[in-house]
Amino acid sequence: MLPNSLTDFYGVSNDTLNLSIRTKAFSDYGNVRVSLQNAKYPIIVQLTDEKGEVKAELFSEEPKFFDFRYVSPGKYLLRVIFDANGNKKYDTGSYLKKLQPERVSYYPEMIDVRANWDEIREFILLD
Repeated sequence: MLPNSLTDFYGVSNDTLNLSIRTKAFSDYGNVRVSLQNAKYPIIVQLTDEKGEVKAELFSEEPKFFDFRYVSPGKYLLRVIFDANGNKKYDTGSYLKKLQPERVSYYPEMIDVRANWDEIREFILLD
């Protein structure tokens, strides 16, 4: 920023500011493609860390490939939520209203995402 381009509340203006910003290259990230078999739509597919915190999420109302692009390298769990009411979020159910929680399925093993790799997984869901 050039000198005197910013003035604060007290009338003091700035000197020349030089900031450098860097981002990671595309090759520093990995990609994950998930194909689901026997799925009942609408559906939510999530990549979570080991603690269960959602890192990436995709929603679909029809069969397709779920492409998670530019995922930071690491180990992830794959979670599939059968979104019965189609509201694009997990519903825990209600004891008072006699509603069951939405069904959730987990991929049986961890997915190891590596930098500059394309991981392809097929998840066969059981009825």
